[in-house]
Amino acid sequence: MKLRLIRFVAVLIFTMAATSIAQTAKPILSLPAVISKPGRYIVKTNLVLKKSATAAISIVSDDVVLDLGGRVISHALPVGADVTGVLTEARGGIKVINGTVRGFTTGIRINSNSAVAGGIAVEDVRIERSAEIGIQLVGETMAVKRCVITNTGSTQANQAFGLVLDGAFATASDNDIPSKNEAK
Repeated sequence: MKLRLIRFVAVLIFTMAATSIAQTAKPILSLPAVISKPGRYIVKTNLVLKKSATAAISIVSDDVVLDLGGRVISHALPVGADVTGVLTEARGGIKVINGTVRGFTTGIRINSNSAVAGGIAVEDVRIERSAEIGIQLVGETMAVKRCVITNTGSTQANQAFGLVLDGAFATASDNDIPSKNEAK
Protein backbone atom coordinates (compact mmCIF):
# COMPACT_ATOMS: atom_id res chain seq x y z
CA MET A 1 0.00 0.00 0.00
CA LYS A 2 2.81 2.42 0.88
CA LEU A 3 4.51 1.69 -2.44
CA ARG A 4 1.32 2.53 -4.36
CA LEU A 5 0.93 5.77 -2.44
CA ILE A 6 4.56 6.72 -3.14
CA ARG A 7 4.11 5.95 -6.86
CA PHE A 8 0.89 7.97 -6.98
CA VAL A 9 2.54 10.96 -5.29
CA ALA A 10 5.56 10.74 -7.63
CA VAL A 11 3.32 10.65 -10.72
CA LEU A 12 1.25 13.53 -9.37
CA ILE A 13 4.34 15.67 -8.72
CA PHE A 14 5.77 14.88 -12.18
CA THR A 15 2.43 15.73 -13.84
CA MET A 16 2.15 19.00 -11.92
CA ALA A 17 5.73 19.95 -12.85
CA ALA A 18 5.15 19.16 -16.55
CA THR A 19 1.91 21.16 -16.52
CA SER A 20 3.65 24.07 -14.83
CA ILE A 21 6.42 24.10 -17.45
CA ALA A 22 3.87 23.96 -20.30
CA GLN A 23 1.88 26.79 -18.75
CA THR A 24 4.92 29.02 -18.29
CA ALA A 25 5.98 28.68 -21.95
CA LYS A 26 5.00 31.75 -23.93
CA PRO A 27 3.00 30.85 -27.05
CA ILE A 28 4.06 31.70 -30.60
CA LEU A 29 0.86 32.06 -32.59
CA SER A 30 1.95 33.76 -35.83
CA LEU A 31 4.93 34.47 -38.09
CA PRO A 32 7.14 36.39 -38.27
CA ALA A 33 7.86 36.22 -34.53
CA VAL A 34 10.58 37.99 -32.56
CA ILE A 35 11.70 36.59 -29.20
CA SER A 36 13.21 39.48 -27.24
CA LYS A 37 13.21 38.19 -23.65
CA PRO A 38 14.79 35.14 -22.00
CA GLY A 39 12.44 32.23 -21.34
CA ARG A 40 10.67 29.25 -22.84
CA TYR A 41 8.55 29.69 -25.97
CA ILE A 42 6.30 27.18 -27.71
CA VAL A 43 4.76 27.04 -31.18
CA LYS A 44 1.10 26.14 -30.62
CA THR A 45 0.01 25.29 -34.17
CA ASN A 46 1.52 24.76 -37.62
CA LEU A 47 2.57 28.20 -38.85
CA VAL A 48 3.23 29.64 -42.32
CA LEU A 49 5.23 32.81 -42.97
CA LYS A 50 3.23 34.76 -45.57
CA LYS A 51 5.04 38.11 -45.67
CA SER A 52 8.63 39.04 -46.40
CA ALA A 53 10.99 38.83 -43.43
CA THR A 54 14.60 37.94 -42.66
CA ALA A 55 13.41 35.00 -40.55
CA ALA A 56 10.21 33.27 -39.55
CA ILE A 57 11.38 33.29 -35.91
CA SER A 58 14.14 35.68 -34.79
CA ILE A 59 15.69 35.26 -31.36
CA VAL A 60 17.25 38.51 -30.10
CA SER A 61 17.77 37.49 -26.46
CA ASP A 62 20.06 35.14 -24.56
CA ASP A 63 18.79 32.12 -22.61
CA VAL A 64 15.88 31.05 -24.80
CA VAL A 65 14.31 27.63 -25.28
CA LEU A 66 12.25 27.50 -28.46
CA ASP A 67 9.98 24.44 -28.42
CA LEU A 68 8.45 23.94 -31.84
CA GLY A 69 5.76 21.89 -30.08
CA GLY A 70 5.88 19.07 -32.61
CA ARG A 71 4.55 21.55 -35.19
CA VAL A 72 5.73 22.67 -38.64
CA ILE A 73 6.93 26.15 -39.54
CA SER A 74 7.18 26.93 -43.26
CA HIS A 75 6.71 29.82 -45.68
CA ALA A 76 4.53 30.71 -48.64
CA LEU A 77 6.88 33.25 -50.21
CA PRO A 78 8.01 33.21 -53.86
CA VAL A 79 10.62 30.65 -54.91
CA GLY A 80 14.08 32.03 -54.21
CA ALA A 81 13.02 34.20 -51.25
CA ASP A 82 16.04 34.43 -48.94
CA VAL A 83 14.54 33.70 -45.54
CA THR A 84 15.72 31.66 -42.55
CA GLY A 85 13.39 29.52 -40.45
CA VAL A 86 14.93 30.22 -37.02
CA LEU A 87 17.65 32.87 -36.74
CA THR A 88 19.72 34.28 -33.92
CA GLU A 89 22.90 36.35 -34.03
CA ALA A 90 25.41 36.94 -31.20
CA ARG A 91 23.39 35.18 -28.50
CA GLY A 92 24.05 32.35 -26.05
CA GLY A 93 22.03 29.83 -24.09
CA ILE A 94 19.82 29.04 -27.11
CA LYS A 95 18.02 25.72 -27.54
CA VAL A 96 15.63 24.79 -30.37
CA ILE A 97 13.68 21.54 -29.92
CA ASN A 98 10.86 19.29 -31.09
CA GLY A 99 9.38 20.16 -34.50
CA THR A 100 9.82 20.66 -38.23
CA VAL A 101 11.30 23.59 -40.16
CA ARG A 102 10.39 23.33 -43.85
CA GLY A 103 11.35 25.08 -47.08
CA PHE A 104 13.59 27.96 -46.00
CA THR A 105 16.92 29.05 -47.50
CA THR A 106 18.50 28.06 -44.17
CA GLY A 107 16.43 26.02 -41.73
CA ILE A 108 18.11 27.06 -38.48
CA ARG A 109 21.04 29.47 -38.11
CA ILE A 110 22.38 30.19 -34.64
CA ASN A 111 25.41 32.46 -34.44
CA SER A 112 26.53 32.42 -30.82
CA ASN A 113 28.48 35.10 -29.03
CA SER A 114 31.34 33.33 -27.25
CA ALA A 115 31.38 36.09 -24.61
CA VAL A 116 27.92 35.00 -23.47
CA ALA A 117 27.68 32.08 -21.05
CA GLY A 118 25.69 29.11 -22.25
CA GLY A 119 25.90 26.90 -25.27
CA ILE A 120 23.63 26.36 -28.21
CA ALA A 121 21.67 23.23 -29.04
CA VAL A 122 19.24 21.86 -31.60
CA GLU A 123 17.48 18.64 -30.59
CA ASP A 124 14.73 16.46 -32.04
CA VAL A 125 14.14 18.75 -35.02
CA ARG A 126 13.36 17.80 -38.61
CA ILE A 127 14.65 20.12 -41.34
CA GLU A 128 13.07 19.63 -44.77
CA ARG A 129 13.76 21.18 -48.20
CA SER A 130 16.22 23.91 -47.18
CA ALA A 131 17.60 25.58 -50.30
CA GLU A 132 21.18 26.02 -49.01
CA ILE A 133 21.76 24.94 -45.38
CA GLY A 134 19.73 22.74 -43.06
CA ILE A 135 21.28 23.68 -39.70
CA GLN A 136 24.17 26.10 -39.21
CA LEU A 137 25.64 26.68 -35.74
CA VAL A 138 28.54 29.09 -35.23
CA GLY A 139 30.23 29.60 -31.87
CA GLU A 140 31.39 27.56 -28.91
CA THR A 141 29.81 24.68 -27.01
CA MET A 142 27.19 23.53 -29.49
CA ALA A 143 25.25 20.31 -29.96
CA VAL A 144 22.94 18.86 -32.58
CA LYS A 145 21.13 15.71 -31.40
CA ARG A 146 18.50 13.40 -32.88
CA CYS A 147 17.78 15.64 -35.87
CA VAL A 148 16.74 14.67 -39.40
CA ILE A 149 17.90 16.93 -42.22
CA THR A 150 16.47 15.97 -45.59
CA ASN A 151 16.29 17.28 -49.18
CA THR A 152 18.76 20.15 -48.73
CA GLY A 153 19.65 22.01 -51.92
CA SER A 154 17.81 23.63 -54.79
CA THR A 155 18.35 24.19 -58.47
CA GLN A 156 19.27 27.81 -57.64
CA ALA A 157 21.92 26.94 -55.01
CA ASN A 158 25.51 26.42 -56.18
CA GLN A 159 26.19 24.27 -53.14
CA ALA A 160 24.22 22.99 -50.19
CA PHE A 161 25.02 21.64 -46.73
CA GLY A 162 22.83 19.61 -44.40
CA LEU A 163 24.75 20.48 -41.22
CA VAL A 164 27.42 23.11 -40.60
CA LEU A 165 29.13 23.32 -37.19
CA ASP A 166 31.70 26.12 -37.09
CA GLY A 167 33.49 26.55 -33.78
CA ALA A 168 34.90 24.84 -30.73
CA PHE A 169 33.36 22.05 -28.66
CA ALA A 170 30.87 20.91 -31.30
CA THR A 171 28.90 17.68 -30.91
CA ALA A 172 26.64 16.02 -33.46
CA SER A 173 25.04 12.75 -32.37
CA ASP A 174 22.22 10.45 -33.48
CA ASN A 175 21.36 12.59 -36.51
CA ASP A 176 20.07 11.39 -39.88
CA ILE A 177 21.26 13.38 -42.90
CA PRO A 178 20.61 11.33 -46.05
CA SER A 179 21.96 12.46 -49.40
CA LYS A 180 19.44 14.24 -51.60
CA ASN A 181 18.96 11.13 -53.75
CA GLU A 182 18.24 8.93 -50.71
CA ALA A 183 15.77 11.32 -49.06
CA LYS A 184 12.08 10.73 -49.48
